[in-house]
Amino acid sequence: MSSDFPDHTFGVTVNVHLPAPSGTTINSKAFEDANFTSAESPRTLDVNAALGRNGQDGYIICNGLGDIKVQFSNDGISYGDQHTLKEGWAMSLKGLDIDSIKITWVSDSSYYILVV
Repeated sequence: MSSDFPDHTFGVTVNVHLPAPSGTTINSKAFEDANFTSAESPRTLDVNAALGRNGQDGYIICNGLGDIKVQFSNDGISYGDQHTLKEGWAMSLKGLDIDSIKITWVSDSSYYILVV
């Protein structure tokens, strides 16, 4: 393994294949926080408001030194179980129906989310 990448680093490949009707564009939205702290938690990201529809694909990367917890809602009201993302972990959003994403602090960290 290269000294540039510690053993816990994971590679992420994202393939987005959403058919778009002729003459339209596919919207995407990136959410990121380079210094996510307990004072900001929980943070709710309104995907539907950002895209004008629910998100269907994308990824979340916990790219800070700490951990975060993630929950998804398809209606902006009810949320499913919390999923822990540890430092360097990534999660695919492919096939999900995402109105909102709730990020909860576990330890100081950062994240990058791309939703389409």
